[in-house]
Amino acid sequence: MKFKKIGLWLSLNLIVLSSLLLTACSSPAAASQPTAVPVQPQVASPTAAATTAMAPEKTFTLKVANSPTLGSYLTDQNGRTVYVFTMDTTSTSTCNGGCAQAWPPLEGVGAGGAGVDASLIGVGSRQDGSKQVTYKGMLLYYWSGDTTAGDINGQNIQGVWFVISPSGDLIKTVRPTAEATIAPSLAPPTPMAFTLKVANNPTIGSYLTDQDGRTVYMFTTDVGGVVSCYDTCAKFWPPLVGSATAGSGVDASLIGTTNRKD
Repeated sequence: MKFKKIGLWLSLNLIVLSSLLLTACSSPAAASQPTAVPVQPQVASPTAAATTAMAPEKTFTLKVANSPTLGSYLTDQNGRTVYVFTMDTTSTSTCNGGCAQAWPPLEGVGAGGAGVDASLIGVGSRQDGSKQVTYKGMLLYYWSGDTTAGDINGQNIQGVWFVISPSGDLIKTVRPTAEATIAPSLAPPTPMAFTLKVANNPTIGSYLTDQDGRTVYMFTTDVGGVVSCYDTCAKFWPPLVGSATAGSGVDASLIGTTNRKD
């Protein structure tokens, strides 16, 4: 009798175990594993820098204009006169900062219009890496004092800025009353007393300023103490007129004076 009960108990347990195994095998989790979903690659949208880099370069068409005084000279496609700076001795501009505000560079790529020798058109470089149009290897600029097409107010300013002929030659003819037309003669500056001081910059080192920390500059066209910067030039580069003493770090023996034409 005991053997029959044991056998019945084992039979019942086997039935329950089989039922559990069948249930487990037929459950969705056991029947299949989830399939991996392919990930689509993300395409980065173009950045502002990339968009700027793709912007087209400025293009100019050089043309020929005529003046009874100067003859044939170059302009841009809008009739605005272009100039060359004789202080540029290579195809890399020496007119930057404040100079470039007065004499904006012709930046971009140039093409030749009627009467212009396209083979003389080239590209130079600027301090900031931008491109500047050249003609016969000379960098081209505008003059801020020219306000309308046909103006040639920048001609022969300070003996270093000139218009250029279609053949690539400097035109050094002085336009009558050029300086008077550019700006009325300035009244002589009021003489003042200055103290020259020393300032420091991590890039250029020690340099001179006045007592208020304003940087002072020299003009390499001034030779032998003879001033060559007057009228419009003096508006952009006001002279230090008066007397100066030496502050700390300044060699007083190097300070002197020179006479201006006024």
